[in-house]
Amino acid sequence: MSAPTQPNATHTPEVPPAPPATLPRTAPLVKPPERHLALRLTLAALVMFLAITAIAGALFVVPTMPRDYLLRGPFTDYTIPALALGVLVGGSALIAAALISLKPAAGALIAILSGVAIIIFELVEIAVVGLTALDQPSQPFAWLQEFYIALGGVIIALGVMLWRRTQRRILRPAFLSSH
Repeated sequence: MSAPTQPNATHTPEVPPAPPATLPRTAPLVKPPERHLALRLTLAALVMFLAITAIAGALFVVPTMPRDYLLRGPFTDYTIPALALGVLVGGSALIAAALISLKPAAGALIAILSGVAIIIFELVEIAVVGLTALDQPSQPFAWLQEFYIALGGVIIALGVMLWRRTQRRILRPAFLSSH
């Protein structure tokens, strides 16, 4: 007689793997940190430069300026200009530098604010003290007013670019994007 056949323990019927679950694609609320890295680093460097120079200027430069510069303006001393430069301009730029890495959209908005603040500060300075490049062209740093107005403009432009890029995916659902 023949031996009884035993079922083959190693042979199991082929079962196809389950298809991967597909979830609807949604836009992330926050872009990964590596997004817009060059833009964020450039903007952070510029606002950090602005913060350092504005705070240093408020502490060491503005208080040493001659009082006769104030004759054309509303200030009796340099307290208000020093506070405006150090706290409003320098403080907002310092906050922007920190936020650009943590919350790029908020950092971009604060950077825009600091760019506007330095432009306003310089325009008020020109109205009160005069345009140094024209009034005192022999001074070694006569070009600083124009430089900081231009720096403020660049910070505003980069801040707007960063803010718009961080808002793009939030405002437009993924199924509407062309990617």
